[in-house]
Amino acid sequence: MLNTASYALQLRPTVWDSGTPRGTETILLVDDDVAVRRLYAISLRAVGYAVIEASNAAEAMQLRELHPAIQLLLSDLNMPGTGGLALSETMRALRPGIRVLLITRGDQGAESTADAELAADAFLQKPFTLTSLARQVRAVLDEGEQHAHWQE
Repeated sequence: MLNTASYALQLRPTVWDSGTPRGTETILLVDDDVAVRRLYAISLRAVGYAVIEASNAAEAMQLRELHPAIQLLLSDLNMPGTGGLALSETMRALRPGIRVLLITRGDQGAESTADAELAADAFLQKPFTLTSLARQVRAVLDEGEQHAHWQE
């Protein structure tokens, strides 16, 4: 199991190349680990996203009310109290068009991963690179845009 310090070192910001996907959408980032959350936020802001940070599901729900432009929920699957799975289900009930990307640990059981696949548009398994995070965020958002055009 990775501890926060070693995981943060693996993720340390890199120099983004011209091929790194960029965006301007608003992301609600939820992670109880402040160091990891800040690293994700800094990295996503560096490629153009507006990032709103929450440390838990209750805070995320309050921020959802204040920021109607949120297009993506990026959440850790396992957090104390309400986890990412329940948060994504609640968020989607209140905002049906929101895209969801859940982050899992490599040592989580198959049941947690299967549940995450049902509740999210995609998920990332730790550890991953910041470039992988940027690519997955862009892919999930782009898939949502395509789906919205099909419904018009």
